[in-house]
Order: sequence, then C-alpha cells, then structure tokens
Amino acid sequence: MSLRFHYVASQWRTLSDWLRDHPDDPDVEEVRAFLERCRRSHVEYGRHHLGWGIFVLRRR
Repeated sequence: MSLRFHYVASQWRTLSDWLRDHPDDPDVEEVRAFLERCRRSHVEYGRHHLGWGIFVLRRR
C-alpha cells in the first residue's frame, strides 16, 4: 500500500510544481481543481482504508 501512496504523492507534487511554474496557463484552474479533488478523495476515503497518513513538508 505504501508504494501506491508514494506514486500518488509524486503525482501531487508534480501537479503542484506545474501550478507554481505556470500561473498564467489557461488550464491552471482545471488542474488546481483536479489536484484538490484527488487530495480530498485520499483524505476522505483512502486514508480511512489505509489507516495511516504521511505529512510532507517542503518549501513553496
């Protein structure tokens, strides 16, 4: 299970980096909404079934 989270977390980071690096892109709001839906789904459903959480701290 932790391998799957590692994969998902790296996708989240890639999207966060893209959002930071492309603030004027016309797709920014769609990408941001997608990222938030993915994170919310993990917190509301995935974490419940996995039974643990990971906190990643990084400079913005």
